[in-house]
Amino acid sequence: MSIENMKLSLHDAIINAVMIKKPLVVVEGKDDLPIYTKLAKTISGNINVKPIQYFKDCSSGCSEIERKVEEVNNIYSHEHKAYDYFLGVVDRDAKEFRGEIKNYDGIFYLDTYSFENSFVSKNTLLSIVENITTLTSNELTEDLSGILLEKINSSLTEFYYVTLEALKNAVERDYEGLIGFSDGYEKALKNPNIRSQLMQKREELDVFASNNNLSCCCILNFGHFCKGKWHLQYFLTRIKEYAKTLSSFCGENIEQCPYCKVQDYSNCLYKVKSNIDISHLIAFMKSDLNNANFGSIENKLIQLAI
Repeated sequence: MSIENMKLSLHDAIINAVMIKKPLVVVEGKDDLPIYTKLAKTISGNINVKPIQYFKDCSSGCSEIERKVEEVNNIYSHEHKAYDYFLGVVDRDAKEFRGEIKNYDGIFYLDTYSFENSFVSKNTLLSIVENITTLTSNELTEDLSGILLEKINSSLTEFYYVTLEALKNAVERDYEGLIGFSDGYEKALKNPNIRSQLMQKREELDVFASNNNLSCCCILNFGHFCKGKWHLQYFLTRIKEYAKTLSSFCGENIEQCPYCKVQDYSNCLYKVKSNIDISHLIAFMKSDLNNANFGSIENKLIQLAI
């Protein structure tokens, strides 16, 4: 028997969810699955999370979930009990800016570009610093996160305009962008020619940002317009970079560590102890949901579990 023939149709899976009273949550693919499975388990052991390609005649991705949810809407009328036991979770991506958000029953769009944006938080900041230094809970304070956040925000300009350029490229059909979200943002930041052309577009990009209520004020506020993988990678890279300067602030703008209090500066707890690869930091962050802010989807899952 082929793999496809072994699969259950989504419609049959929804019928089964209703019969056994175990809500079914469908997500886009492999990257999303472990995150939403963990999140669901923190809420209820009675939520069944599956990737969309688990079902018959389904491929991965948000458009596939939208297509299948539309089919479900054609079968079940508004407020049918099927929607009490079924939810398709979809990344917002650039759909908001293209006017492509679907008003379907049984679909939920994240309030961020993708789930990775939710890990760009103050909790992540302090967790990373704790992981790459020998700091204790006494030093992991609001003052510390404030200093690092201020440093990151003071150097956001180029990344902001790279993000705007990629977003505009994704939103405007005939726009010939210098970079797209399918590229890595480093392509633009490390290429002097692209950077120069990008700065020449600043006025045009400022108008685009103003029309869409976007601003460069804080890295924590990039979640709904910056590709999640870009957002998280940039955030962790800057934390790692600026954490190397923390020992110079020990006892000044931040809590003084016990070693520096006795003038044993060589053992300052703020010193970075290792050079952990960014990919490992990303994996580490995703392993602990306490680092993320999943407020809206968490509330939706709670409603589904009741």
